[in-house]
Amino acid sequence: MGLGGLGYFLQLGQGARDYPMMAGGSVLVACLALVVDLVLAGVQKLVVSPGLSPESDSSDR
Repeated sequence: MGLGGLGYFLQLGQGARDYPMMAGGSVLVACLALVVDLVLAGVQKLVVSPGLSPESDSSDR
């Protein structure tokens, strides 16, 4: 059954037919994915040069 993690709640809930546990595990996984996506988007905004970002105005050339 692996090392656990957040998927553990999904598997355990499915095996026991405990749908609230599965829903809780699903919400946790979705929230974690959104937080990681937002953090990585912030890191990307900090790391990418302003000249390479799509928001830069190319009419200055």
